[in-house]
Amino acid sequence: MFPFDEIVIAEDVLGGLLLYLSDGKIGYFVPDTLELDELGINMSQFMYWCMHGDTETFYADYRWNNWREELADISCNEGVSFYPFLWVEAEGLESRSRGIVLMEEIIGLEFDMLRQLTDNADK
Repeated sequence: MFPFDEIVIAEDVLGGLLLYLSDGKIGYFVPDTLELDELGINMSQFMYWCMHGDTETFYADYRWNNWREELADISCNEGVSFYPFLWVEAEGLESRSRGIVLMEEIIGLEFDMLRQLTDNADK
């Protein structure tokens, strides 16, 4: 079950989603917090950022040794699954095991966990 009304415009290999929000701005569904972070930029600014922006800084906390080599042959419908999951506290990305799986599995698991957390918070 998709927990957002917004339009998904991009996804990253971590299970992060970039969304076109109802106010015309861009949001990021953060895979390590399972929360929506409003980026405060519009679509044209987002497109410029994709082509010329500082994606290195944006993803700095999500890089591990040899990440480029590990992702060199990844397909567009695949992502990186981490264990312990990104939303679980751990010593960092290097301490987690990881594997390449279908994006639908990563995003499905994130949304299932988000639903469970939301249901428990409502009780």
